[in-house]
Amino acid sequence: MKRLLVSLGLVASLLSLGCAPIFPAGSAAVVLPIRDPITDPVPSVLVTLPGRDGPWSAWMYVDSGVPIVSAVLPPASDDRLGSHYADQFVGPIWFFQGPVQFARGGLLSSLTLGDLVVRDVPVLVTRIDRLSVGGGIVGQGILGHAPWEIDWDRGTLTLGARPWPEGPETTVVPLRRSWGLDVVTVRVDRHPIEMILDTGAGMSYILADTARDAGLSVHEMAPRSSPGGKVTSGDAALGPLRLGHIDFGSVPYSWPGYGLLGLDVLSRYRIQVVPGKRLALRPRGDTWQSAPERVARWPWTRACPSVGCLRARVEPAGKDARLVFSFEVDLPHPVALVLGCRELDPVGSHLLTIRERLTSGRNSAPTNHVVLRVASAMKDQTLEAMVSNGNQWLSRTGCREPAVLDVVPIPPKAIPGGAVRADLRW
Repeated sequence: MKRLLVSLGLVASLLSLGCAPIFPAGSAAVVLPIRDPITDPVPSVLVTLPGRDGPWSAWMYVDSGVPIVSAVLPPASDDRLGSHYADQFVGPIWFFQGPVQFARGGLLSSLTLGDLVVRDVPVLVTRIDRLSVGGGIVGQGILGHAPWEIDWDRGTLTLGARPWPEGPETTVVPLRRSWGLDVVTVRVDRHPIEMILDTGAGMSYILADTARDAGLSVHEMAPRSSPGGKVTSGDAALGPLRLGHIDFGSVPYSWPGYGLLGLDVLSRYRIQVVPGKRLALRPRGDTWQSAPERVARWPWTRACPSVGCLRARVEPAGKDARLVFSFEVDLPHPVALVLGCRELDPVGSHLLTIRERLTSGRNSAPTNHVVLRVASAMKDQTLEAMVSNGNQWLSRTGCREPAVLDVVPIPPKAIPGGAVRADLRW
């Protein structure tokens, strides 16, 4: 995901709308399931929008690096919204490392996140197809209203969260607001670097001029690891929390002149943000231990005796492997299930982080999991899926009775070639 940059004229236009959406008085905390917190830890949540033919839902990317606006929607949503959206102005915007493009700005009658209904919502409508953000983006117009937190282990985003008390496992660092964004100070090789807290950035960035002025090390790196082909390296810390040695992307310019602290760092921790005041971080837990609670973010799984409502076994089939499985409920919609064996995968340590995928590529790590994608299934219906070259994996891991690490909703088109598909995964 690339951070949204807005022109000063567009900022003025947004402010002329009144800028702030209307939240219900005394609204309680709302806990929203994140679509895929484990294998692709980006904070996408299901948002319900009004429409000419009735309400409809879309997975939207929660991006704390999008200033001022409450949401960014693709042009395809315009026809579905009908009279619930009204244009107010047109202005230029650009996404980080992307070309200038134009956006229409206006008011959306409402936007619903779980039990939270927000009204008179300032939004932008513009092309976002190249950003891989699904149905849109939720920005600081929503996030800046109240404390919010992301718990990757539980797979949840909480809006209106109660601030965590300080304690030995909680690191708290101050935030300040600038241009509708939260800015935090990160020390890199003991040099203070101001960075925007950006859940929309896959990796963290430092401005080239900032790195040069601080005397930080800058070196070349493959474009797949850093879009600019250069990285700034150093030992980083957030207050008393040591982040270790980090390769930051190097960019020549970023409005409004700050670096970006992205998901390569933020996905390592449970995080809570009190806008303009503080960022709190807690360590992640055991991925397998948290699997029952994480999978239970989907209500249809909660009454099943097995985590994820799945019974499965793996058996050799020549050079491949055969995955035989059944569900304990009627499957309500297409899903992907991440399978593995806990005794061979302590604390989920073989699941690559965002940073490892950026620097090493997906095929560099040994495969320790199977991702099973299923379009539909009836309760107790026995199904099979072949795992290509799975016998070698089975011999190495001995994982004959895999358990569910997570369940992820998917569109039907995500299952090429049929109703079921099983693939090895790092």
